[in-house]
Amino acid sequence: MFFVASLPSGGTTVANGEPLQQAREYTASLLGDDPAPLWPLLGEDLRDVLGDVEGLRAVSRQLRDEFGSEQEILEERVSPQGGGFHYLRLARHERGDAPLAIELFVSDVGVIETLLASARSVLTLAPPLESPPLEPGRLPADDWIEALLQRAAMDMSLPSIVVGIRDADGRRFIAVGDTGDGRAPDEHTVFEVGSITKGLTGLLLARLIADGDVRADQPIGGLFPEDIPLSPRLAAITLEELATHHSGLSRLGTGPEMSARLSTDNPYAGSSVAEIFRDTAAVPDKAVEARHGYFAYSNLGMALLGQLLARATATDYPTLLDERVMTPLALGPLLLDPNQVRGRRAEGSRNGQPAASWHMDAYAPAGGWQASAAQLLELGERLLTDEPAWVADALRPRRSGGGEGIGLAWLHGSAGGRRIIWHNGGTGGFRSHLVSIPEERLVLVVLSNGVSELAPIVDAI
Repeated sequence: MFFVASLPSGGTTVANGEPLQQAREYTASLLGDDPAPLWPLLGEDLRDVLGDVEGLRAVSRQLRDEFGSEQEILEERVSPQGGGFHYLRLARHERGDAPLAIELFVSDVGVIETLLASARSVLTLAPPLESPPLEPGRLPADDWIEALLQRAAMDMSLPSIVVGIRDADGRRFIAVGDTGDGRAPDEHTVFEVGSITKGLTGLLLARLIADGDVRADQPIGGLFPEDIPLSPRLAAITLEELATHHSGLSRLGTGPEMSARLSTDNPYAGSSVAEIFRDTAAVPDKAVEARHGYFAYSNLGMALLGQLLARATATDYPTLLDERVMTPLALGPLLLDPNQVRGRRAEGSRNGQPAASWHMDAYAPAGGWQASAAQLLELGERLLTDEPAWVADALRPRRSGGGEGIGLAWLHGSAGGRRIIWHNGGTGGFRSHLVSIPEERLVLVVLSNGVSELAPIVDAI
């Protein structure tokens, strides 16, 4: 759980009070000389991942070595969540190109269930050009966006950025920087788009519901392998709960395979479908009960969903996704592994150094898609229509959380007074963001081969 992560966020800022002080103490302990006092406060999932207190010390030491001492707090907020709270602290440190974000989820009984550390930049300078007033259905002109991207690439340490837009003037793409081959990306350059893949998995569930293969309220127990028994509590989790991050499952599997890979630069490589099933069966009932019914982002849950849908149709996830979603929506070739890319592919980057490609393997339903700005724009355009009906069904808000509600993986929110449907993504060397605005028939795509979050660019445009 201590790796670059991309999480939906939001909530009410709390300026003071006991949760804020508590979170500050936890953060100070994590980044201090000896974080051992934090160990008894960690949830079982975190302890399983870390192994023992020495594992916690190793993570603390790695963060101190990479980032050094804290210099300036840029943002700090506490948001109520599920009886407990979510804490975000974004600060500049003496080392590292990007600020360090520390995120905690603390349960209602004071247990630290999630602890994440990620490099994250914020575009703090004003846009370099004044944007003229825009009519509904239009986004800024290309020259304004290009100037913004040039500034963002420098301020946010992003080697290259490509933006795709669909507005009243049609389609256009604007790009700056170097993808690793000395050239700026174009609309066909392939990037790792990470968790935007979850949106495809949500669409797949909606399609299979429409085709009668599964039900939204179908318990997972009937789809599980017979040789991997589930507790009644786990067996009662539904497919919709997996797709809306309300299942209560942990963010990741905590079996020995995943625990060993988390210390590598390719944490999902070699994961197997059997491992997904075993790790799900091993999640303690009390941990599920503590999170069930609340929004708790889970890569394990989304990977499980994709693999269960494949099992329900007696095929594999890539074949099923290609046949039921990619081909009907004309989204182009489905690539779920970096080695499948035959055209131009951006090189991932982290802290100015090349970053290893992520091979998601059995976790592909949660983040394996290799896609271009043109493909993401195509997907965004499909989200603007009500046809086929299963696309609209995937987008329909079903649960709270993740901003202003969530459909089958697709998040709802607002920006500049506009209602948006969105998802973002991140891997070890890439970031992605897709926003659809149905009322104005707008789509915005931003991709980069760096690890600074792209929300500031999205917000500026």
